[in-house]
Amino acid sequence: MKQYFTFLLACSLLSTMALAEIQVQDHWVRASTGSNTAAYMKLINTSDSDVSLINVSSLVSASAELHEIVDVEGRKQMQEISAIHIPAKGNISLKPGGTHIMLMALQAPLTEGQKDVPLTLEFSHGEKVQLTAPVKAQ
Repeated sequence: MKQYFTFLLACSLLSTMALAEIQVQDHWVRASTGSNTAAYMKLINTSDSDVSLINVSSLVSASAELHEIVDVEGRKQMQEISAIHIPAKGNISLKPGGTHIMLMALQAPLTEGQKDVPLTLEFSHGEKVQLTAPVKAQ
């Protein structure tokens, strides 16, 4: 009976690990004195299928949006996008001056060194990743 229980526990742990197809590295949130700020990270898709980041939420902001930087008549502008595509067995870096997550209508300014910011990332294949990101000046 004990061996059976150990086997079931091992299977449960392995199936949970197999579901984690998205890895997040180097995540951080920019310090802000205003009502909005941005979150950056590297998203790694370990699966054999393309996946998209489709939604983000945080307890520190009223809403979150996915943004990219585009060139409009020679000027860089932010624009909201519906998803961030991550190719199968690939990755994408969300970074300043590029694709990023905007945290809108902050409850309070975020300062460097304060408590980490909770984020929930939702992906097109149903996976949700919860993490906390440190606040950095840059």
